[in-house]
Amino acid sequence: MNSIPVIYYHSVAPQKNKLWYKNYLTLELEYFEDLLKYLSREKFSFLTLDEYMDKRLDKTFREKAVCLNFDDGCLDNYVYAFPLLQKYDAKATIFVNPDFVQDHPDLRPTLKEVWSGQCKMEELEELGFCSWDEMRYMESTGCVDIQSHTLTHTKHYYNDRVKDFHHPKSNYLYPIGNRYPAMKPHYITDSKFKMMLPYGTPLFEEKSSILVKRVWINPEFEEACVNELKDEDWMNYNKEHCFQRIDKIYQKFVKENNLIVRVETEEEYQHRVWQEVNDSRVVIGEKLGKEIAYCFWPHGDYNELAHLMALKCGYRASTIVLDHGKVNLDPSRFDRIGHANVKNSRFFTLLKMKYKISLYRGNAFFKFIDSLYFKVKYGK
Repeated sequence: MNSIPVIYYHSVAPQKNKLWYKNYLTLELEYFEDLLKYLSREKFSFLTLDEYMDKRLDKTFREKAVCLNFDDGCLDNYVYAFPLLQKYDAKATIFVNPDFVQDHPDLRPTLKEVWSGQCKMEELEELGFCSWDEMRYMESTGCVDIQSHTLTHTKHYYNDRVKDFHHPKSNYLYPIGNRYPAMKPHYITDSKFKMMLPYGTPLFEEKSSILVKRVWINPEFEEACVNELKDEDWMNYNKEHCFQRIDKIYQKFVKENNLIVRVETEEEYQHRVWQEVNDSRVVIGEKLGKEIAYCFWPHGDYNELAHLMALKCGYRASTIVLDHGKVNLDPSRFDRIGHANVKNSRFFTLLKMKYKISLYRGNAFFKFIDSLYFKVKYGK
């Protein structure tokens, strides 16, 4: 069997943008192009997901091949990655969430306009998400395929344990996005987004919307916490101090069984998971005039219920996360490897990817090196 690596990304840009609090998802553009150069030089074929699924279990297929994926539909996929895919005659799949697609009237400039002298690099817009028109244009070139990343790409509270309080550096996307879903496509670019939730609002433990039954927190408790913490110095945030200040309030609501005001039923949960997979497929299909066949689970989180629902509503396959050294033989699943910056070095970043690709393809030497590494590090 020819094990074909599926390599995934989120954001690709010249550098990590300080205006985006999740910029750890960005791989610098030069590292991405280094890998494209290497793969092209070594005569790797770039496969669509359809081609990958057809060939991954075909024992007669002996070519060197890879399949490139991008998650979330970040605008920089269109502005930076798309022109490089065209430059190296490569293909890629972008998984998008309808809830995050931006409504933009025009096709925004890309690297191609910089190369042709029509605009300067610093004039490119890179923060935010692709529009439907930009996705249609990428698909029209044949080098990009748009698929589903579910409908909402959100997380929900699932118990009554406070994990943090909203402050200038909190992880605020999902608590705010769930309350104001129309604002989600603009959360990176609208500085007012994080202020839509008052500082001091308690943030509870959350998990992927695919995995858990949602709970709703009593707004009176949230209001009481905000009032109690209104004089906090948020620029010198001290989480433990905030916990101490609201402890009596928290204990009172827990004792009165008044902290969680509603818990999603099993029927509601299953209906919501169905909406995540089916509605996403329907919306993307209608917007782009195509059949949607593949689903990548947000955060890498999934369960068997979600996978079976995906197959039932018409997907050909969804992603799976494998333990180290395991091989995926399920024809309705595809697994992936990540490409990340190593020591801020182009040499080491490319070297690590060469290693991961060779290891995934079953190279005996790299498998031996990998087994030694795990024995030394983990005693396995």
